[in-house]
Amino acid sequence: MFASKEDFSDMEAEFIAEVDSINTNQPDRDAHLKSPDFFDVASFLTLTFRSTGFRKQAGDEYFLTGDITIRGTTKPITLSVEFGGIIQDPWGMTRAGFELSGKLNRKEFGLHWSALTETGGMVAGDEVNLMLNVELVKQK
Repeated sequence: MFASKEDFSDMEAEFIAEVDSINTNQPDRDAHLKSPDFFDVASFLTLTFRSTGFRKQAGDEYFLTGDITIRGTTKPITLSVEFGGIIQDPWGMTRAGFELSGKLNRKEFGLHWSALTETGGMVAGDEVNLMLNVELVKQK
């Protein structure tokens, strides 16, 4: 994330994750998530987010819009952003904190794998909740 204005009105954000870095502390689950059933790491090395806009909603609440790409499919998404405040850290750096949240439907990105448990419940739901904690550090 980048912003040069004190009110963050020019906020830009970019996020790139290497899919092969998935680690749930369950090796079998990690292998399945990296397989063609889910993220297909052999064909799609990264997932990305690039912002297209940032606007104030009310008080310390904002909306961050952008394009998210998963498995080669790009869709627009809007994330709710809550500004947590600014602090001066012990090393003299100015830091701003944000909490971001949103939802997406995994099937819109080609993640169609599904299975039922013995009791008939879904193993993986279609809706994925996104929750991110982000910290910006002001450059000197």
